[in-house]
Amino acid sequence: MIDTTILLPYLLACVLFSVVPGPAVTMIVANSLASGTRAGLLTIAGAQFAMIVMVTIVALGLEAVMALVSEAFVIIKLVGAAYLVWIGWKMLSSKGHLDMQAGTPRPALS
Repeated sequence: MIDTTILLPYLLACVLFSVVPGPAVTMIVANSLASGTRAGLLTIAGAQFAMIVMVTIVALGLEAVMALVSEAFVIIKLVGAAYLVWIGWKMLSSKGHLDMQAGTPRPALS
């Protein structure tokens, strides 16, 4: 069972993220208040249709890209892994000192 000290803040965060409206909800509410219920319902229908179209395009587009450049994807993964290894090596081999000159102005905190 999940500890209540973890469960309660998690549930509070879930409720908070559920209550805060996103841009689509804000647009729907604004159109409903400005033009009435019919405009709000049409905005909901339009937003859902746009979401379906976007998901379909992204799914088909990613499938086509992965089919065409599967070898390039492997190369990109290997280059990314090599870069991460290089960053790790630089961190492990560094002395841990910052190169701050005496009298160098520090950036202002705003």
